[in-house]
Amino acid sequence: MINFISMANRSYLYSMNKSWVKKSDLSEFNQEIPLFYKILLGVETEITKSWIFKDYEYPIAFIGNFRKGLKRYLNLLEYLQIVSDEHKDTFESYSTLTQEFFEHNPGKKSVLFLLEPGEIFELIADMESPKDQAENLLSEIETISKEIEAFLGIKKRSLRKEPLNQVLINEWLNNPLLLQPYWQAECYYSFNHSRADSYKNKNNDHLNARTK
Repeated sequence: MINFISMANRSYLYSMNKSWVKKSDLSEFNQEIPLFYKILLGVETEITKSWIFKDYEYPIAFIGNFRKGLKRYLNLLEYLQIVSDEHKDTFESYSTLTQEFFEHNPGKKSVLFLLEPGEIFELIADMESPKDQAENLLSEIETISKEIEAFLGIKKRSLRKEPLNQVLINEWLNNPLLLQPYWQAECYYSFNHSRADSYKNKNNDHLNARTK
């Protein structure tokens, strides 16, 4: 088991090629796994081994289809712009921010998304095992994915300016910050300048702060 001290626990998002060799930093977020990660990972989702926390005997990381996941997130933002008057500009800004990030960082586009939530799982590891948390997160990602598919399916049939009578869509319409993206060119655990499955920390003290 890994102990985390002297820093905020984070979830990390990367892109990864088909051979799982080339990885690139995309985002990190303190203390939780943001909703936009769960949406991006929502297509062809699988639990896989962690490339950062390799002491775990069971898989706790996630992969998903990059192109389809990103397209779904952007399509959802487009749909929300149609049905929302109050927050239309906010959803549009999220879409613009996302597209500009990849325009400025075209090398970060790849085949897969890779989510590393190990630090977040450790926050409540004494109450729920990371393995169980991973299984629950997979279920949550799949549920969100199905809901979004339903939303976008209705959007294709009708562009009426009416929000769907669904719990999730209404929650997102009323609180657009839930869908805010947090793109970042370099993460604390950075694969940007590394080879194969290795990563580079931003400082050596961080390595010393993590013990088995």
